[in-house]
Amino acid sequence: MKLPEKGITVMYGHRGSANVLRATMQSMTKQDSLAIVSFKVGIGKWNPNKLKLADLKESRFLNLPARASAELMDDVNKHWNRWLAEDGLPPEKFPRQPSDNMHYLDKLVELEPYKDVVAIAYDVSTTVGAAKFMTVFNLDAIDLDSVTVGPGLDVEVQI
Repeated sequence: MKLPEKGITVMYGHRGSANVLRATMQSMTKQDSLAIVSFKVGIGKWNPNKLKLADLKESRFLNLPARASAELMDDVNKHWNRWLAEDGLPPEKFPRQPSDNMHYLDKLVELEPYKDVVAIAYDVSTTVGAAKFMTVFNLDAIDLDSVTVGPGLDVEVQI
């Protein structure tokens, strides 16, 4: 899978996280270690409804596909499939279905009305099942005082 290059990509929420973490721990060498890092991201006004394109000015977090309207998902899909076609790839149903081409999110956040989006959460297919990932595109939106590493690990986190 090609992940976005801009920002940082992390696991989001609990969907599939246990399987991904277990597989990661099993594949680690004796030199590797794993730490769970939690932090808050400022996203503007929280919108409890499914986001529409017009909502992106106030609520700058896009949770695909769970919290996006059909209008918003259709717009993302239109751009997505245009970029796929430009690269000679077949069309996809992203964001309604996972994609292996998440690097196109870098292009999406360059377009209106997506330019102000701070973070995008999306479904991915991993070798151990489905999971939810999030890419934070505006690192200044991370509340550095909220960063916690746990449980009880004494490690430095650099963002």
